[in-house]
Amino acid sequence: MKLRFGRPRLDDYLAALAAVRRTLGGEYTLMVDCNQGWRMPWDVQAPWDLAKASEVAEELIRHDVLWMEEPLYRGDYPGMAALNAHTGDRLKIAGGEMTREPYEFHEMLRRDCLDVYQPDAVCSIGMLGLSRLAREVTTHGKWFTPHTWGNGIGLIANLHLTAGSVGPEGCPYLEFPFDPPEWPPRPATIRSSLR
Repeated sequence: MKLRFGRPRLDDYLAALAAVRRTLGGEYTLMVDCNQGWRMPWDVQAPWDLAKASEVAEELIRHDVLWMEEPLYRGDYPGMAALNAHTGDRLKIAGGEMTREPYEFHEMLRRDCLDVYQPDAVCSIGMLGLSRLAREVTTHGKWFTPHTWGNGIGLIANLHLTAGSVGPEGCPYLEFPFDPPEWPPRPATIRSSLR
């Protein structure tokens, strides 16, 4: 399960995470999307810096979170590389959902910014470009787990992309949106979005 940090205060995020971990127990895998990678027009606060992301990372590690998604602005390659080095094997760093250009992905790979690459075939370099990138990412020992938060067509495209390029070894998790009322857990929702 992936939790989105979207509350006004960091303490509220962490309290929600602690409550979910307490409720679900230690057997349930949790990820956290920090939503710092890109800004919407209503996001008036500056994205986190490395010190804040590192502080949050330590709290996520304390709650046995598998990965920390989009912890810094998407162009902060030195910060992402430093955060990834800091967390090591204790916490995976994920991102790239709104990264659009091949050179950006190659730079992140070169600098060892991420453990989990999350491009979206709908928003990025398309299925052919991403199938090549997926194989390159997994060759470097990283995971390729596409962002699928858009519509059913995007979900199906990214599912096919992943299955056809890296399979479950390179992608142990695939995002399935649940955000009612737009994304309820009914398969009919996906079918209706394909019409």
